[in-house]
Order: sequence, then structure tokens, then C-alpha cells
Amino acid sequence: MDELPEPSMHKPSIVTSNMSSNGSHPNYTNHPSMPESRATSSPPIFQPMVARTPSSDRFISTASVIMLVVFFLLLRSSAGPFLNPQGEAKKIRTSFFFNATCFLYIWIISVTVVTLIPAFSIHYNGVIAASLFFPMTFVSIAALLIGRFMIRLIFYLLIRCGIIGHQKNGKNQNTKINKNKIVINKNRTFKASSYPIMVAFHRPFRKLSKNAAFLSGILCLLYAHCWSRTLSVFKVSANDGAGAICRATFTPFVRGDNDVGAKEGCIWYFWAVVIFIMTISFAQDEWNGLHVRSDSKSSDKVKIWRGKTNDGEAEGEYEEYDSTDDDSIDDSSHHDVDRKGIPSFSSFLPKTSITDGPKDTQEMVPWLSLFAASSVIDIFLQLKVFGGRVDARAMQSALQRTSINERSANEIDSVMKKDAKDDIDEETKFRFLQEKYRGCIFDYSSKLKKDSDGGFWFDFMADCGDGFNSSYQVARMLAQPKLLAVAQNNENIELPRGQFLVNGGDLAYPDPSVSSYEKRFFRTFEDAMPPPPSFRRSKIATKKPDLPTKGWRHCFHEGVDSDDTKDIHELYKGPSTFIIPGNHDWYDGLATYLRLILCRDWLGGWLMPQQRSYFALKLHQGWWILGMDCALSGDIDVEQYKFFADIATDSIGDEDAVIVVNHEPHWVTDFDVDRQNDEMSEQNMRELMKRHLQGKVRLRLAGDLHHYTRHVPASKSSYRRKRRVSRSRSLSFDASLKSKDKKIGKKDYVEPFVEENRPELIVSGGGGAFMHGTHLYCKNIKVGEERLNYKRVCAYPTENISYLIGSMNLWHFRRRNYRTDWLMALVYFGIVSSLFPLCGIYADYEAFNPDHELGLFVVWSLRKVGSLMWRIITEENASLFWTFVLVLGCIAIQASDNKMNPKLRLMVSCLHGLAHIAAALSCLLFVQSVTEWIVQDDIVNISVVNQHFNGTNLASSLYDEYKQHFSPVLQNFTHPDSSKLAQYYVKQEIMKQENYFMFRRALEFILDSWKWLTTIPLLKTSLSIFDLPGLVAHHHHDICGTLCDNGMECLVTHDKYRFLIIERVAYLKYIVAISLYFVCVAIPFAGGIFGGWLTITSNVFKSQSDLAFSALMVEHWKNFLKLHIKDNGDLEVFAIGLQKVPTNWTKDSKWDGRRTKRQKNNDSPTWSWNRPSKWVPVKNSKSCNPRIVDYTCIRKRRINTSST
Repeated sequence: MDELPEPSMHKPSIVTSNMSSNGSHPNYTNHPSMPESRATSSPPIFQPMVARTPSSDRFISTASVIMLVVFFLLLRSSAGPFLNPQGEAKKIRTSFFFNATCFLYIWIISVTVVTLIPAFSIHYNGVIAASLFFPMTFVSIAALLIGRFMIRLIFYLLIRCGIIGHQKNGKNQNTKINKNKIVINKNRTFKASSYPIMVAFHRPFRKLSKNAAFLSGILCLLYAHCWSRTLSVFKVSANDGAGAICRATFTPFVRGDNDVGAKEGCIWYFWAVVIFIMTISFAQDEWNGLHVRSDSKSSDKVKIWRGKTNDGEAEGEYEEYDSTDDDSIDDSSHHDVDRKGIPSFSSFLPKTSITDGPKDTQEMVPWLSLFAASSVIDIFLQLKVFGGRVDARAMQSALQRTSINERSANEIDSVMKKDAKDDIDEETKFRFLQEKYRGCIFDYSSKLKKDSDGGFWFDFMADCGDGFNSSYQVARMLAQPKLLAVAQNNENIELPRGQFLVNGGDLAYPDPSVSSYEKRFFRTFEDAMPPPPSFRRSKIATKKPDLPTKGWRHCFHEGVDSDDTKDIHELYKGPSTFIIPGNHDWYDGLATYLRLILCRDWLGGWLMPQQRSYFALKLHQGWWILGMDCALSGDIDVEQYKFFADIATDSIGDEDAVIVVNHEPHWVTDFDVDRQNDEMSEQNMRELMKRHLQGKVRLRLAGDLHHYTRHVPASKSSYRRKRRVSRSRSLSFDASLKSKDKKIGKKDYVEPFVEENRPELIVSGGGGAFMHGTHLYCKNIKVGEERLNYKRVCAYPTENISYLIGSMNLWHFRRRNYRTDWLMALVYFGIVSSLFPLCGIYADYEAFNPDHELGLFVVWSLRKVGSLMWRIITEENASLFWTFVLVLGCIAIQASDNKMNPKLRLMVSCLHGLAHIAAALSCLLFVQSVTEWIVQDDIVNISVVNQHFNGTNLASSLYDEYKQHFSPVLQNFTHPDSSKLAQYYVKQEIMKQENYFMFRRALEFILDSWKWLTTIPLLKTSLSIFDLPGLVAHHHHDICGTLCDNGMECLVTHDKYRFLIIERVAYLKYIVAISLYFVCVAIPFAGGIFGGWLTITSNVFKSQSDLAFSALMVEHWKNFLKLHIKDNGDLEVFAIGLQKVPTNWTKDSKWDGRRTKRQKNNDSPTWSWNRPSKWVPVKNSKSCNPRIVDYTCIRKRRINTSST
């Protein structure tokens, strides 16, 4: 077959800027890796397509399809954490730190790769594609802004002319029609004679820029993969090396059989299509009213959980953070309004439940961040400057006495003093105490609601106000009328909801601000069980309890008049909650707690009747709960002491049993830090229990430590014979108790026993906050001044699991605490700031290790790090300052936990700081060595007169490639000929001939203005900033040339006077550019060292429990308690564990809140609903099911036995 003549358009293009006579780049057309036929004058690719074998013309091969499927599965697997089960992208919350870090790494990696491609790779397409990125990004942003602006003008014009938004007469289902208004979307209305208040068309500009950059990046990758510089076309044939993607993408653009590929300009067709789709999407949202700005003061906002409606729409107030997740309007109401416009693409897609999930939820508190650091500063000022001056507990009693009538203050005391003479009955005494301490004492002994066995249930939880997932899951479990928990034998046990909930404090983290309380505490409980319709956040309760409740009926037991306010709380059937403050609640002097807890009536569907931060509850079968507020002093104050002493003397019987609840488990923390008797906490509490309660305390509950543990009394055996330890009362134990082969020393052998009237000690602080490790605290402890022996019989999670979770800091620290990157980067760069530049460092390395042996490399690195440390100590003051800051910071962090010996703490902290200093200096050596290597090996072209220099100036190379490949296309669009354009309009009869000259002059004015805008050197400036390697190498070469002039020593030390002659602007550019590379290299080392230090201190030295586990922000392994008073007076304690908490939520389709909103006059309380919680997990998992991790049964009455 005769060869076809070679078309001129298919001649291989030669990159003039990079393939010049100086040999900047090799001649790729004669490269050995290419077929020999490619270098001939008449290559076979210009022959007819029929000359090829049929297999080469297959559009997509089977192997390509398999590879594409495998690639897609791998890509989706790697993107799994960012997708929900339906395959849709999650809305990932990113902060400024995350965006800045990602931008920096993408910039550094991309510019480094593009710089190294010409020197180490034949794939020069990457450089050509990189030259397309910036102009395409700028053009994309401009096109999107212009398109949005034109759509906004058209939208305003159509509104002004009354073309869109007309309503039909009459009613359309549940929607009222008003002819004087135009409804753009639900709850968004405006008058036809005025323009709506719209969101600016360029907002959000950051998202618009991201979309433009993402589009440009994808098209650049496609260009680099499919472009053939030999053919000057996009490859479409397998014989030319075109893959399945290139063939599927560019084959439709091949015009004839003689064409071997698609022209270069077709890449802009893909760009135009995507820009058009993005513009149309904006127009859809514009037409559907999604860009109409909501009025924050609108009176028709929706209030969730409201049963009353008016013409189909709910009424009432609307809370700030609930606006996006409200469901008070039916989904069908979206289509009730007859508006003209095009439907959105999303209307044709099936709705998934994930879009119906909660909005504006809070993540786990990032303790190691600037946000938490600001909170720490506020807390420090409040505690050290203002704290200790006024005790809010004393103010509570003083303020409450003013609200008690005259008789309560004086006559009650006088009547109680006549107790011995007049023989006042116990019920009267109790009522007098209730009147005296109003809002502090509550009677549950006469509650009518009991279980089928005649018992009584209540719940306990603590430390709840952290991330939404964990806090809401615990609140959701507590809100269920009947909770199905999995026992140890995998059987389901039904546990009813408690008659009340005791909260052990720490309601919100990290500080007790109003925002933290509302978003992290109240929000979770309100979603778990909604409050009554009359609930208002701004309401200040002046009379507690808020009963009867407006909007709820059938809240009292049958036969009780709801208008009778006498002891009305005792007649209330619904659940209540009693809350003591924790240490985090005291950081503002208890101000937020007083306002939002003591002056508010409802926590979701739980009633809050208490009026002080401490309380007493009288329960069935002679049980009592005493909730004590220990503040930050670790003890109760005198007012509380008197309060509980009065109750113990006048109401608690000799055979009654007491449960003491306080926030911090001092029995663990005091022993953990080895406090002496005079330093121990709870001095007043111990006096109260020893003098007034006298052995009646059978159980102590606390939180603060975010795990579950239970200690039981133990006795030292007075004999050597080992007795078997009974474990029948617990369902799970530490691994050490399960082991039968463990050798127990004769002197250290202890066993649990119940002969004495000592309480069991339970810590349950897993209400939602990050998990604390259980392996960091001792199993055998001594409690109180008497040093009574206690043995830990259960821990959740177990020590082995806790140990493994603590080890996660080694590789998870930086990923979970990326907000600390910039702080570490600042300190690291401060340490090396005085050492730049290290002139001649790479030559020194080659002289020491010419063969690049690993051992000599390590020796050289250690020697240089040591010499640089000595230089910092002797010469560099700025670096010495930052070094001291780092070392002192490490010492201060280590000293915050006093478990370790002081000398050991000092040694570990110094080693920690030394590791950071050595890492910073090592990163400096690496960055400076690479800088001199790219100059010495001609990787980067610097301004030298050597004509045979083989390096490349990246900025100029990218600009030259842009001018050759892409500038003509953009110039045809941005610089059109006004006369030709006007003649074209006349020829197409779009414009009359008499208007030709006027239209031409108008076009000339517009185009001249556009040409003036295009003269701004935006592209050149961007490319110059992008070229970091060239900037670093150029200024490093010039600065070192000045410092090392005339053979001056410039590696070990610098001549300070020579620094004065260096241009300040040039040195500043060099420092800024080199710091970016240094930060990218140093940050991973800093995070790894800090995470390794946390792992060692927590797992080896059993220290830094707070810092090590708060850095991990583990939201799983939660727990709470359900307690049951049996008919015989015994107390059962069920410890409920949640190994994992769900992270994806959707609205419950069977939620009773939806049903009640559709049913008018439905005023049933939310605590009577079968499904009171608004959100349910998207996917149910066995690991998320509640499990009974521990069980104990505590006898009420004392056993009189002889002491052992």
C-alpha cells in the first residue's frame, strides 16, 4: 500500500524553550526508548488505519476494563472514611489550619515533582500540563464569576418584570396563596415590588476557587497522560500507547480516518462543558430560591417538636443551631408551591437518609489546639486571679433564704429543736426539712411507678458534654423507655428507663461557656428526648418545678388534680434529672451552671427541679442519694456539711442505706499521687460519713475519669493459706483476675470481702467525653486516713485494650492533632532561624562520605548536629531563646503530672526536648544539603553566565510552554477583532447596517478595557511564586557568594558584618521560601516525637493520663449505670458499656415526633413516646449495641460481725 503524504499539521512539534541548541532537554524524538520508526521522516502512523491489526483498533480491551474496575474499587476503598454507606460524599468539616496545611503540601510536592521531571524523567508532558494549570484556573474563576453575575442580572430582571413567581388563585394543599407575594422557597417570601435580599453571587468564593482549581488539576492530569509531543495530538490508538481513558475520551474528537489523534484545543471543550454545568447548577439554585438570604429575625421560623400547627406550618421560636435539621414541615410541602423555573438535578435523584441527618453537630474537643489553648488561658485567669474569692455554694444558700417565707427561716428551726420533747414523726421532720431547704430535698419513696417486681429504677452518668456522636448516643440510650442490653451470655435483658437521672458533672468541654452548654450538652439531650412545647431557652425559672407543663397532659398519676401545686413533683409521672457540677463547670465560678441548670426547667424531656448545686433524694426501701458539690477544693463547704448533717440526724434511719455521689473519685486520685493524710481531699466529707452517717454509706459514685471501674473492700489475709476469690457478683473482670497461672505473693494476697460496712466504689465517667486509660491507675488502693484496702474487680475497657489504645499516639497523634502543626513549626523554625544558610554543607558531606555509606552518613549527621547545638549555645541568641522555650515547655508539660519521681520527670522532659532539638537540626541539614545539591548538579538554573549550564528555570519554562501551547487559544477569546465581530453581526442580520460604526466603537471600548486588564502580570507573578526551588536556589547561591567571598569561613560560623551588606528583601524572600520546605519536612518529625513521648510516658511510666488520651479524642468505649432497688431492699447496679458509638445518623422514620406533628391536639409528653429519639444510626452494628459489662448486688442492711 502506498504511503500517504505527510500532512504538515502532523509534524512533531519541538519545544523551543526546552529543546534549544544548548541541550536543555534531550531530543525526545530520537530517544532510545521510542520505536525506531518514530524518528523516520515517514512514520507508519500516518498510514491508513486499515493497515493495523484488528486487535489494536479495539476501543477498550477486556484487560483495560478489569484494570479500571480494580482501580475504581481501590479508589473507593481509600475514600471510604469520606463516604457514607450510600456512596455519597460526607460533609467534612475543615478548619483554616487543615486547609492551609493541605495547600502547603500540595504546593510543595507539585513544584518539587515538576522541577525534577526534566532531570530524571522523559515524561516532559508533566511540565507542559503544569503550564496549563494556572491560566486555566484563572480563566475558570473568571468564567464562573461572569456567568453567576449574568444569571443574577437576569434573575433580578425577571423578578422586576413579574415573569417568574406568579401564584395560582386559591389554595394548593396546605399552602396559603398570597397574590401580593412571590414564594421562592419555603419560609422565604418577599414583595413583588422589591428585590429579595440575596447572597452575594461570588459567595462562597473559597469554594468557587477550589472547584476551579480541582477542574484545572483534573484536565492537566488528563493532558499529561494523553498528549503526544511526537504527534502533536492526543493519542487515541493503542499502537501509539493510548490507554482506555485516552481512547474513550478523545476518540469522538477525531474528525477523519487520516487523523491519528485529537487536536490540542479539544481539552477546552471539556473545560467549557464543566463550566457550563456549574453555571447551570448555580442558575437552578437561583431559580429555586436557595440564594435568598434568610432573615434571622423572621417571626415564622419553625420550632421543633411542636404539635400545634397553623395552616400546615409549625409556629413558635426557632433555635440557632436547629435551623438546618428541623423537620416540622413535611417533606411533601417542598412541592406545594407552584413556582416557575427549571427543576434541580437533585430532584431526579433518589433521596438518601444521610441527607436527613443532624446538622451543626460538634466534633470531639481538640484539646491540643489554639482553641483549647485560649480556653486554658481564660480558665487560668478565672482560677488564679478571680477564683477563691467568692464561693458560689455559700451564695446559693444565702440567696435562697430570701425566697423562703418568714416561717421557714425561724419557725422551722424552733420546731425542729423540740423534736426530743414533742416526738415529731419522721414524715413531719422530713417535710420541715423540705421547707427549710427548698429545692434541695426530694421524696421518691412514695412514687407510684414501680416495676413489675415492686422495685425502683434510676440512672447515673457523668462527663457528657463532648462530641455529638458519643454524647448523643449515651443520652439516646438513657431516653429509651426500655433498653435492650446484651448480657455476658449474649442474652438480651430489658432494662427500663430510670425514674430520674443523676448526672455526675462536667456537663460541657472545654470551658463552661453558654455556647458549649447549649451545643454540647442541651442539644444532645433535646434530640434524645424533646422538651415540652412551652420550653423557651431564654426563660429564667423563678418558680420550680415547672409543673403542670403547658402543652402536655396526663403528666400526673390518676386521681391527682394537676392544679394542686402541693408537693406536685412527687405526683409527676415523668423523669427528672439531678445534676452536680464538675471541675469544668466550676471554671467560671459556676456562673453558667447557675444560669442554665438551676434557672432552667428542662433538660430535653427530663425535668430539672433542683435549686442548688447539691441535693438529697429519699428513695424506696430506705435508700438515700446524697449529691455533693466538691467544687475545685475537693471537699464540701460548711453549708453543705450542715445540710447533710441535718438530713442524717433528722431523716436517715438507723437501717437506711446511703449512696454518696460526687464528681471526682478522690479514692483513686489521692492514692495515685500518694497524698499524705494532711493533704488528702474530702476532709469534711470523711467527717460527715464518720460522725453522722456512721457506716450507712453502701455505695459511692463518681465520674471525672472517663472510664468504668469498680473497687470492693479487701482485707489482708492473716494466714498463708490462699482462699479462692469469689467473683460471682461481677460479669467482667480485669485480665489479671481471670488468670489462674498468676503467682500471688503471700504478703500481697488480698481478697474482696463484705463483712464490714464499707461501701463499694464505682467510677463511671463515660458519658461522652474522650476515653481515659484504665491501665494508668492502680488496682489495689488504700482509701482514707485509715488506709483501708480496696481491690479493683472490673475495668472497662480492660487494661490490655487500654494499653493498645494508648499506643495509638505513636502513629495517630499528628493525624488527630493537625492543629498543633503550626505551633510546632513555629518552634522548630525558631530554633534554626539563626543558622540559615549553611553554606558548603553538601560539599562537606561529600568530602566526609564520598561513597555515600550509611554508617558514615550517621556519623556525619551526629557530628553536625552536635556542632550546631554548640553553635546555638555560644553564638546564636535567637535560636538559643527558642531552644529554652522548647525545653521549658517540655519540663512544664511533664511536671503537670506528678506521678513520676521529680528526678525522673526532669530527665524524661530533658530527653524529650533534646529529641525535638536534634530533629529540628537534622531537618535543617537535610533541607540545606538538598538546596546545594540541586544547584551543584544543575537541577535548577540560577542566574550565572555559564552557557553550558544544563539546569532549568521552572517559572520561565512554564511560561514559555504556555505561550507556545495555550496562549493562542486564550488570545483568540480575550483579544477579538472588533471590526470582524461587527461585520459578522451585520452579515448574520443580528444588527442593522446603520448601527455598524456605533457598535464597532462600543466593542473597541470594551475590548480595550479588557486588554488593559490582561496586561496585569498575574500569570508571571503566580509562576514566580510557584517556583520555590528556583527562588531558594537563586537566593542561597547569592547569599552564600557574599558570605563566603574571598575564602571566608561560612559553614561553622557567619561573619555578622557580611550579613549587613546582604539585601534585606532578598534575604527575607529566601527565609520565607526555605521555611516552607523546612516546615513540610519538620512537622512530621515533631508530631512523631511528641506522639512517641506520650506513648512512652503513658504505657511505660503510667503518667500523662489526661494529655495522652485527650490527644487521641477517642469517642468510643462509653458507659453509664442503671440502678435497681429490689423489693427486698438490695441494690442492683448494671454497668452498661458502649464499645463503639455510631458516627452517621439519620432521622428516625418511626420517630413519634413526626406522628404527633401530623396529629392535631396531640399533647402527649415526649417521655411517653415509644421512640422519643430523633436520630438513629444509619447502619446498625453489633459493636454499637449496649452491653452489660459489670453487675453487682449491694445489700442494704449492715451485717453485725466481729471485726477480723
